Amino acid sequence: MKVVITYDNGRVDVFDDGRFTAAQPFGSNAMLANYELRFDRLGQTGLWLCIHHYDISPGAAQLDSQEGTPRASRSRGWQFLLAEKEEVSHVVQIKADERELAFRVGGELVDAAKFKQMVDLCISDASQKSKAQCAVELFGILSRMPGASVAAPEEICSRFGFGLGAYDEALALSASSPGSFGERHPGNEDGAQDEGCEWMEGLDDEVLG
Repeated sequence: MKVVITYDNGRVDVFDDGRFTAAQPFGSNAMLANYELRFDRLGQTGLWLCIHHYDISPGAAQLDSQEGTPRASRSRGWQFLLAEKEEVSHVVQIKADERELAFRVGGELVDAAKFKQMVDLCISDASQKSKAQCAVELFGILSRMPGASVAAPEEICSRFGFGLGAYDEALALSASSPGSFGERHPGNEDGAQDEGCEWMEGLDDEVLG
């Protein structure tokens, strides 16, 4: 696995288990490696990569009761601290094997996997839109789902991997894009006109030549 972490000061950390390590670091009986990127520890101790392995040992292997085939068991391996707790607030992107796992918006890290899943599910022309525009569109779609009227804005945002601060930033970016209007800000419940529509003021007074 190759993990790439990009920081807000331009620093890039690359972690590659295929470089300068033995081909079989767990021994000749290791048949399967298990990688865990522990995002659940980000706020407590930082970003950890845990690598475990499955060994085969035919002599002492337990047979599956139904299939009658040997069953390998997982063995605990090692854990590696990729980004310390103090560094996490400066991380702007995390990728693993070229797949984006997290990116920062509005001071918050967004769950890129959850975001992509919802974009693929709900937005047919996502390739023509920015991430900010997709986030605003997702908020609008999920806000109109049955039962969503009683859901808090934070809950709706969390369904596509965003925090409320990240959504606020996406909303602002989307509203500033040419031809974009955006959805109502989660906190704008007074029915006031969105900033993205201010250009329409006075349109009714114009006379076409």
